[in-house]
Amino acid sequence: LSRLLSVCKTAFVPSAVAWLTVLCCSLGPANGQTTDGPTLPPSFVLDDRNDSSRDTLAGWQWTDPGGSVTLAQLLATRRTFTPIRSDQIHALGATGALWFQLRLQRPAASQAAWVAEIELPSLDFVTLYQQDRAGIWSAQNAGDKLAVASWPMPGRYPVFRLNVPSGEARDIYLKVQHNARSSIPLRIAPSADYLQ
Repeated sequence: LSRLLSVCKTAFVPSAVAWLTVLCCSLGPANGQTTDGPTLPPSFVLDDRNDSSRDTLAGWQWTDPGGSVTLAQLLATRRTFTPIRSDQIHALGATGALWFQLRLQRPAASQAAWVAEIELPSLDFVTLYQQDRAGIWSAQNAGDKLAVASWPMPGRYPVFRLNVPSGEARDIYLKVQHNARSSIPLRIAPSADYLQ
């Protein structure tokens, strides 16, 4: 009997180990996540008590060297995003594009209207993408390649009104194109700051 148990143990253990190895490898990382980039950026809370975020903006950025990636392609394919660094100098060239992804969380008691602004008067072109209540994406454009009168909020530099209902969280994307080497000073602020 002991010899029979020894034979069964010898035959069973390697098979079980092999089966468990295959199972674990096929499952991949926990929760179906891949390792090439985050799914969601950290939330930035639109707190009426805080006047703005300039140097500590929470979010992700990704550079598209060819500048041809559309929002639909960005949403369909995982990209390697990195945390936003406000002091980083970007060299996008004539064709490159810098994408920002932000998750904005608006408290239920929030009353202030908010804007996204890039305080770079010479910025070539920027598109803001945001969703309405039905989940439909819309695009707004600004920058030196367009007449200032056609901007959503005409002024010295691109500014966009943010559509984040109270008590909800929304993702927004900005696609920035700028030929000159420069930092991209993205800021989220109450619209009252812009109007002052």
